[in-house]
Amino acid sequence: MVFGLVGFDEIGSVIDMDVILFLIGMFSLVGLAESSGLLNVIAIVFISLFKRATSLVYGSAILFGLLAAFAVNDTVALIGPPIAYTISRVIRVDPKMMFLLLAFSLTIGSVMTPIGNPQNVLIAVESGITAPFIKFISKLALPTIINLVLTAYILIRKYKVRNDRLDLGFIPHEVLKSKRDAVVAGLGISLTVATLIINDILQMYGEPHITYRGVIPFVIAAGTYLLTSNPRKTISNVDWAVFFCLLVLFVCFAVVHDLFVLEVFECY
Repeated sequence: MVFGLVGFDEIGSVIDMDVILFLIGMFSLVGLAESSGLLNVIAIVFISLFKRATSLVYGSAILFGLLAAFAVNDTVALIGPPIAYTISRVIRVDPKMMFLLLAFSLTIGSVMTPIGNPQNVLIAVESGITAPFIKFISKLALPTIINLVLTAYILIRKYKVRNDRLDLGFIPHEVLKSKRDAVVAGLGISLTVATLIINDILQMYGEPHITYRGVIPFVIAAGTYLLTSNPRKTISNVDWAVFFCLLVLFVCFAVVHDLFVLEVFECY
């Protein structure tokens, strides 16, 4: 901008506000789910279902992957390490194994939906793909699950995890910090996912639908701010550094695109 490659009056046209609104909405909802303890409750309830060490490892891979797919992988990267460490103590393995499982699983799982990570949001919005939520899941759900299972299998073999019986004594409500906020966050995320899917179905059948999908989570998140116990804390949980990074990248990509097009024309 200083050197005139992108003018100040061009900033509004190079920044995709649909992506920005989408991420603000999702990060707000997931941040509320994390701060209220809802995500920890989901993890503990899920983990408590398993009675064998190896099955818990497989289950953890699926859990981390699905959380990343529907709750943005950045959030899972923040809440996951304590859960991974606790599991490593329960099954008596090197914590590094569970941290590796977490890292691989949230990266693999985030690929499955357009809301799994900021890159997917950008692809879904910029590509103009029809019904992105349904299209992502229909094409990527099976290979994602297979890769999550294979990842767990490889780490089990590498770290020689024994299939011991487990007696877990977690009490889910002990990690719940705010029941009210947990309910609001759960309803907000569920409503967002359901609305995105319904919107995709309407588009597939040629019915009226919302073209700018970023508005959906943004509006729903705005509604949850009216219902949370501490809206200021909720908005502070949003990772604003990600948005500043994206704003910079949008401008940089615009410069690179213009230079690339110019170079192509000069070649001809």
